[in-house]
Amino acid sequence: MTQLACRYALVRFMPHSDAEEFVNIGIVVACPQTGFFGFRLEAQKHKRVTDFFEGLSPEMYSAAVLVMSGELERVKRQLERQQGDDIAARTRALFEGVTHAREAQVKFSKARVALADSPEAELDRLYKHYVDRTSPTSV
Repeated sequence: MTQLACRYALVRFMPHSDAEEFVNIGIVVACPQTGFFGFRLEAQKHKRVTDFFEGLSPEMYSAAVLVMSGELERVKRQLERQQGDDIAARTRALFEGVTHAREAQVKFSKARVALADSPEAELDRLYKHYVDRTSPTSV
């Protein structure tokens, strides 16, 4: 099977940007070759995050995740609705647009590249490694 170049960024929760402390809470993956754009955010298990940031309410974390989830879903739908020949350029542009540096509680790491047989499987693998941390995997 042909390996596909997938671009990905870690989604980071950083409520106190001046301290530059963060917790990885999700992954965004784009595969320009296929037009795939997917993401996965940790919305349920907030104890790890609220324990790390003393005094942070679960509601504050949940609200931040909800806003980011809505933005990523909007980008995904936008890519799915667009028609035309240059799906690779559109996928790259939307990925870069959504993962750009911003002043917010939810930020993104620098984009990285991984070769994968399946962008969907790579999204799950990366999520398990960087966010879920329930089983050892190699990246």
